[in-house]
Amino acid sequence: PKKFQFFRNKKKDYKKEIRKSILQTILDKSSIILVAEENGLLVGTVSGWANEIKNDLYQDKVKFGYLQYLFVSKEWRDKRIASALKEKLFEWFKEKKCDYIRLEVAATNPAVQKYKTWGFETDSIKMVRKLK
Repeated sequence: PKKFQFFRNKKKDYKKEIRKSILQTILDKSSIILVAEENGLLVGTVSGWANEIKNDLYQDKVKFGYLQYLFVSKEWRDKRIASALKEKLFEWFKEKKCDYIRLEVAATNPAVQKYKTWGFETDSIKMVRKLK
């Protein structure tokens, strides 16, 4: 959206930064990246991590699974690929003994409705204001 503009250093190699981030995720035992393939073609991916935190809201140490991102190529949407990736990620969260799963999504993202059908509820609201 045009509401937000992010300025990038055009000299910076973002592909290199993305590769580095993916490698760190792969090597971190508290993180996972899953992919969906069709005939050798990458059609979807999901990433998440597990983390135990002390939180006053939950009164105790709680282990959260974080759904970091979920993406399915446009031409492969509505084929239950997102649901299959989600199920595999949730299985991993169960193996990690997570109590809750969290995610952040832009309020205008159509995926909000999908997440609600998966049982997610709003538990906090982030707000932003443009500085003049």
